[in-house]
Amino acid sequence: MRRFTRTGLFVGFCAAALAVVGLCIYGLASDASPAPLERGVRLLVTPFQRAFTALGDWFDERAAYVTDFEALKAENAALKAELAQARESVREAALLIDENARLRELLDMRARHEEYDLAAASVIGTETGGWGYGYILDLGTDDGVAAGQCVIVDEGMVGVISKAGDTWSTLRCVTATEMRAGVIVTRTRETAVMCGSYEYMKMGRMELTYLPAETKARVGDTIETSGSGGELPRGMVIGTIEQLRYAEDGMTCGGVIKPVCDLTQLSRVFIVRSFTLED
Repeated sequence: MRRFTRTGLFVGFCAAALAVVGLCIYGLASDASPAPLERGVRLLVTPFQRAFTALGDWFDERAAYVTDFEALKAENAALKAELAQARESVREAALLIDENARLRELLDMRARHEEYDLAAASVIGTETGGWGYGYILDLGTDDGVAAGQCVIVDEGMVGVISKAGDTWSTLRCVTATEMRAGVIVTRTRETAVMCGSYEYMKMGRMELTYLPAETKARVGDTIETSGSGGELPRGMVIGTIEQLRYAEDGMTCGGVIKPVCDLTQLSRVFIVRSFTLED
């Protein structure tokens, strides 16, 4: 079929060419007026002229399309580069804002706790055990951080440093099972012990033990560190009493302590690298 089509086009072209040549020979031989001859030639040539003109227009359109497409590609690449630069600028601005907020908080905390040598740290990950159990901080031994140091926020104590590397450290929250500290009921000045337990850790709470059986403590009372042993600062709020109950022996009282804040939402903390012991 394709071969037949090509043959037909060739034959048509040859016939048109012969007709033009014949008309020219006829005009020369007969001395006829050129007007009829010219009209005949134009009649035969015009379709070809139109075809070539259309073909030229088609190529012009394709060339313009390619040119426009390349221009769009270049514009798209330029816009992507501008967008990437804008995102980087936004990221750098966010980091600066965060750093400024961190420094302001540190200055404010230092003003309120002149007896503490504080370092502001950011949470950069979680320790095995899940949120509320432990966090990875962005400060380490290069910043004067060491295991056993107290970690606080505006509201009070949230845990201690359990281990430290050169540029990182691990915060063990007050709800962890291995936590244990001497505490005082702020209002009544009664001593007790705060300790972690698996049961209470799952609820984000700590256990209060060894309160005297005749305790005057009440639900809602504040619990603070006693400073016994010199490992933790004295008077650091650690939580509030959420429940009270008598021990099975009837000689002591215990309860449940609610931490000073939601430990699952920590983002910035302060590490107490050293502190002055009160008399």
